[in-house]
Amino acid sequence: MAETLTKIAEGDHPVCEVAEGRLVWS
Repeated sequence: MAETLTKIAEGDHPVCEVAEGRLVWS
């Protein structure tokens, strides 16, 4: 999960939103 968060921080990810405590990829 840490790697995923790192990619999010770097902006290398699809559009993502945190909904109800979950990462929702759209």
